[in-house]
Amino acid sequence: MDRSIGTQEEEALEILALDSILYYGYIFATATIEFKGAGMNLSTNSKLIVAMKIYVICPVRNARKADLKFGAEYVKKLESQGMIVHYPPRDSDQMEDGVGLKVNEANRKAIISSDEIHVIWNPKSYGSHFDLGMAFMLRAIRDCPIVVVRPLKRTLRKSYTNVLLALAKNSSL
Repeated sequence: MDRSIGTQEEEALEILALDSILYYGYIFATATIEFKGAGMNLSTNSKLIVAMKIYVICPVRNARKADLKFGAEYVKKLESQGMIVHYPPRDSDQMEDGVGLKVNEANRKAIISSDEIHVIWNPKSYGSHFDLGMAFMLRAIRDCPIVVVRPLKRTLRKSYTNVLLALAKNSSL
């Protein structure tokens, strides 16, 4: 890399080097960069758009076919809108390591790098409870909206369904 580039170019390079961990949705940036030899030239009017990353909490193990179909269609819709979606049935290696730690570590990594958490809730899904706990912890660190995908009814007693509804209500959407 040419060491003679100026401050504006260095800042633009930092933007391009983002690992796409975003905190507030879309990032729009103006860049002045010329990559010699790469054939890429961004003028001062160019805009770099980094897509919103969404993690979908949903049942995986013992999920009903109808729920998996709904989830796949929902993800397809989001991706057609330019979103980057982590959908655990598709994107998390579900191979058993004898403990379940491997899949939860992969999901944690995807959750922490997400801009929003979308939830297809099934109160019988233990993995969804665990992922909701990780999303709850993430909300203690930074604002990350939680979106309930399908309507839910509040239960009469305390429940994770009620926790989810309260978290989604308090999201800054």
